[in-house]
Amino acid sequence: VLWGSDPLCSLAAVLWVAWVPQAWPHVHCSAICHSLKGLLPDQLVLLLEHLLEQKTLNPRTLQRLERTYHLPQQDAEVRHRWCELIVKHKYTKAYKNVERFLQEDQAMGIYLYGELMLSEDSRQQRLARRCFELTKGQMDACSAQVVAEMLF
Repeated sequence: VLWGSDPLCSLAAVLWVAWVPQAWPHVHCSAICHSLKGLLPDQLVLLLEHLLEQKTLNPRTLQRLERTYHLPQQDAEVRHRWCELIVKHKYTKAYKNVERFLQEDQAMGIYLYGELMLSEDSRQQRLARRCFELTKGQMDACSAQVVAEMLF
């Protein structure tokens, strides 16, 4: 696995997955966050890919990840993985990030439309349909057709 080739990412993933506020009340998140702030975009992609393998993540952990790495302001690759985490864990507080990604990064968003529809979550499906209605006129015809077939 490519993931294991970066020791800093491995450490970051272990700490983020293990950090549970209720289980470690004496460990303030700022100590963890501060020590893991300096990841490069490629390292963030690896970290987020590893976190996508987790069955569940605490909403507070997702919130801290977003704040620590300023995920909505990162490059498209990082934001794509961040949106996948949002969808997978139904992190409703960050749905605006998914909307923005689908509107601004249409070519990379096709896969994300599929994830939103496969979730069988009515709120996520409405989000996908709403974003498509707003952007279909700006999409190339082939992409628009693929997305339309997923949504309807």
